[in-house]
Amino acid sequence: NAWSHVEELLHRNFGILPLPPQRAPKRKKAEEKKEVTENEDILSPNWVLPSVGVSSMDNEHEECEEALALLLRHPDVEALTKVMELLTEHFQHEESLMKASGFGRPGEKFSPYANHVKDHERILDIGCVELAKHQQPNSSVPEMKCSEASA
Repeated sequence: NAWSHVEELLHRNFGILPLPPQRAPKRKKAEEKKEVTENEDILSPNWVLPSVGVSSMDNEHEECEEALALLLRHPDVEALTKVMELLTEHFQHEESLMKASGFGRPGEKFSPYANHVKDHERILDIGCVELAKHQQPNSSVPEMKCSEASA
């Protein structure tokens, strides 16, 4: 299947092994965190998702992280659908908070905000393309709206 192929490529080309079937680590409280060093690796089993300083976003990031970990353990349409629903809702919420606070200079064509929104679109497009492969007439797989770039 496609997931095994991706895992094989990651292992062969970068030495990255699939995640073991375990729960993602919980985020540390701010007072327990250490400064990030150059030696820390996002793929390390000890790596902890850092706080963005907004508790609602931290909670959503943790939910997304757990859904993605489930998808890695059980790569099926149901898990991918859950990830896509969570990411879509989270990205909309995050973008609205960023825009409302003026974070990343929203409204400018070339801005950190615009770049971040494009990252969200690219991530959702990957999932959209994968879900579309399983979409058939009378299917229980929900239809996702892809951007024009991936359609």
